[in-house]
Amino acid sequence: MNTKAIVEVQFNWIFVLVIGAIILVFFFGFVERQKDFAEEKNAARFMNDLEAILVGAQVSKESSFPIAIPRIPLHVSCDETCLCTYGVRDVSQQYKDAIIFGSDPIEGTTLLLWSKEWKMPFRVTNLLFAGSEKTRYVIVYDDSAQSRQWKNILEKNIPEVFDVQWLNVSAASTIRYDNEPFTKILVLDNTMLPPDFVQQLNREFEGRAANMVMIENNQLLFYDKLQLNSDMRPQAPQHFFDETSIYAALFAKDKQMYSCNMRSTFSRLIQVAAVLQNRMEQLEKEDINNQCIYNTDDPILGEGDYHGLNQIMQSATQILAEEEITSGGTTLQNALSQLRRENQLKIQKNCPQIY
Repeated sequence: MNTKAIVEVQFNWIFVLVIGAIILVFFFGFVERQKDFAEEKNAARFMNDLEAILVGAQVSKESSFPIAIPRIPLHVSCDETCLCTYGVRDVSQQYKDAIIFGSDPIEGTTLLLWSKEWKMPFRVTNLLFAGSEKTRYVIVYDDSAQSRQWKNILEKNIPEVFDVQWLNVSAASTIRYDNEPFTKILVLDNTMLPPDFVQQLNREFEGRAANMVMIENNQLLFYDKLQLNSDMRPQAPQHFFDETSIYAALFAKDKQMYSCNMRSTFSRLIQVAAVLQNRMEQLEKEDINNQCIYNTDDPILGEGDYHGLNQIMQSATQILAEEEITSGGTTLQNALSQLRRENQLKIQKNCPQIY
């Protein structure tokens, strides 16, 4: 074979290799684009299904249910303006009427939803608590009366579908990262924790999605990661009002989610209380025989027959007026107690109940 033929053969092979490489690049690029397109379609379809699921969950009282989901990480968050969204990939949606406390990310094959009714003392709304079979919850307790009381309440009411690990404070230092997408740690009483407990957690969960909240008197102390690679750092204390607030703290991604969602619940509380107030005024007008009196508050005559309802509205308004949810619990509890007494009096007189 002469030199010219050898050169031509080499050139042909080079040409084939170059063209082959171009075809392979095009092929793999096409496959990748198709994969992205398919994932975007799955994400959009999943979001449509999820919206319907959340609508159904909002009207389900005191129920928990597992829902099969695709292996697409679901993200739930509230930003600094309290714009709360859930979404997958680049598709996201606002909560709308839903109030969702969830981990971030929610990964796995099963979405776990728990619908919990919030009463103050009348029904206000349903709160939704969300996680997956891979979300891990660690609850640390001690032998104090308050800690034991909270443990009994939570243990009795949290649905078994959630992966909850109960640890005595003596074993708190054994908490380890176990390849879960999100870990939430709730400390029922922080007085007996090891002094370097937070530092231990930061070392153990470095670069991992995790959050911790401690109960201290009537406050919740959140330790948030502002970024995945940052440490868990203490945030402004938040007030809690009842056991439902504790569930909210346990399932919330961080302080911001807890605060924003609690604001939404108190806004809803004011709206429902206003409806009840209008109902009382209408009952007063309809009672021509004065058998059932529903007097409103009067600056001269004093407190009316549903003073507690007015106090609840005022307390909720004051709570929302503050930048952080740091107070208002005592005033609100007093108002709730008074409304219960007023409602019981109506029952004893065979009159329409306030709620």
